[in-house]
Parts: sequence; structure tokens; C-alpha cells
Amino acid sequence: MQISENHGERNKFILSILRSGMELAGGGAVTNMVEWAWGYRQRLSQQRMDAYCRYLLENGNSIDAADIENIDVPEADFHALLTACAGEIEDEKVTFYAHMTLAIATKNFSHKERRHLILSLRDLTYSDLEVLRKMYVASINSLVPPSGGIGSRSSLLSEYIESGAFGEVTSNALSLKGMVQSDKLSSLGKSLVVCCYKKDELTPKAMNWQKWSTDRLEILFNGIANHPECTSFIYNLTDEMYKNGVRTNNLRIDERTSKISRSTAILIPFSNTLNSGDSFFELIERYKRRKKVFILLLPDADEGVKSLITYDYCMRMESIGQKSAAKELVSKLRNHLSYT
Repeated sequence: MQISENHGERNKFILSILRSGMELAGGGAVTNMVEWAWGYRQRLSQQRMDAYCRYLLENGNSIDAADIENIDVPEADFHALLTACAGEIEDEKVTFYAHMTLAIATKNFSHKERRHLILSLRDLTYSDLEVLRKMYVASINSLVPPSGGIGSRSSLLSEYIESGAFGEVTSNALSLKGMVQSDKLSSLGKSLVVCCYKKDELTPKAMNWQKWSTDRLEILFNGIANHPECTSFIYNLTDEMYKNGVRTNNLRIDERTSKISRSTAILIPFSNTLNSGDSFFELIERYKRRKKVFILLLPDADEGVKSLITYDYCMRMESIGQKSAAKELVSKLRNHLSYT
């Protein structure tokens, strides 16, 4: 939405001022340049208004039919939005004014809230608003952290501002406007975000982030604890599940078995080295009432083990030595677990 067709003319205008200096004090040169600059500003404002109106036309259908009759944008607020939009110096923010118009028209904001949101949109930079967007999306979703682990991506301001002077500027600006409090997104901050962005722009997918699955898999490795390829296979399987947004815990059945209560599914690898007593199967049967149970038969496992336990799905792996084996297992479980 930049005035690219006037790029050469604009540079020539600026260059002529630099070369002429104080000599421009006399004659009609100053008048001509003022007229050109004024015309340029008007053309820029016109483009801002074109983008504003185009957005309203393209997104007006997002308003529920039931709300159409109740639309009300007070004149003072409409004037403030148009004036701020026409004078906006960041192209990226122009559509935010149009989206805020729709939000003010359909949401029950007080006069004080409306005015503060409009002034905040005018005064904050696009980068500031993007920081708020990240905090908002992280605060309403359980997200896979970028650095690994089974926790969730942080929604704190300190996670999304750059270090140094510009980071301090962003932090101070957002705090001054009341958008963040104690490093967290405030109710005003949430209101500003939903007034500026569409719903589909406030999703993990829009941020190229990954959301944790609602499923959590418990891998009970009693059956392969002494298997020569056990450790690498479980590591690879955990890594592949992580990539698909599924939390995993790796447990021996006699270690902290209470953790099983957190899971939605249990994976039990079996091999002929299995050495579990009846209590092992009794425990699984107890949890089977409210969890999915998957049996994984390793290459040396006897088919007869399937008769020892009730299960939802059974699969056999011909080899677990290669990393591709873990990917194959994840693929087989795709129809039984919720991947992100």
C-alpha cells in the first residue's frame, strides 16, 4: 500500500531541498514544494482510506446477522479512528483500524474503554501489537515450548521482547498503556488484541506454533527393559510423539505408578524378555476402563501375550533398531491419538 509510483519524484523533491538549503527562503520554490508535499500526504491518506474501506467491505460479513441491527459506532469514535488511520505511519497497522471499527460496533465497550483502545492503537507500534498477539495466543492455549520439555510455551512479556534498549521501549510502552501487568497480559491488553486481529490470526497455526494434544501417552517399558535396543527406541518414540504434540512419560510399572492416572493412553511393548507378575496385568485392566491401551509386539514377542490383556489396538514391529521404527509406530497410532 506504499506510493511506489512516486518513488523517483519523492527522492528528487527531498534532494532538491538538501541542495538548495536556505536559498529556498525566497521565490516560489517553497510554495511549490509545500504544495507537492501536501499533495503527497493527501494521496497517502487516500490510500489509507481505500485500504480501510476495502477491509470493512471484505470482512463485514463476519458480523452475526443478529447484531446487524444493533451496530453503533459513536461519531466521536468514528472520527478518531479515521483521523488516526489517515495519519498512520505504519502500513501494517491500517487494517487494524478497520477491524477495531467492527469490534467497537459489535462489542459492549464503555466510552472510556473505546477511547483508550483507539489511542493505544494509534500510539503503539506494529511490533508492540505483535508482542501482545503472541502473549494472547500463548495465554489461551497449551503450547509445545520451543526449547523442548513437557511444559507449555510461556505467555509472559519477557519471553517476546528483544533484549536491549528497544525491548525496554516496548516493555515501557505496553506497561504505560496498561496492556501488561506484572509481566502478564491484562484485560485491556486482551481487548486490544481481539479488536485488532481476526479470530484465525489468533491461533497457534497462525503463529507457526504447535498446540499440545489432548492425549498423553504412558509408555510402560517393563517388557523391554532388558531389550538391547530398548533405550534408543523409547528415546526415538518420545521424540516423534513430541513432534506431533503428544506428551509422553516413560515408566516402569513398579515406579510411581500413580503417574498413569494423568495419561489418556498406555503403550505396552512386549518381548519374550517380559518378566511381570500378575499385578502388572491387574493394574492395566483397572486403568483400561478409562484409557486407551495399545500393545506393541516387538520382533521376538509371542502372539500369545495378546490373550493376557484387554487392549484397544495391537501392532507388531519387525524391527526397532532404526529411527524409522518410531515414525512407523507414530503413523500406526494416528487414528487412535489426537495429533496436532
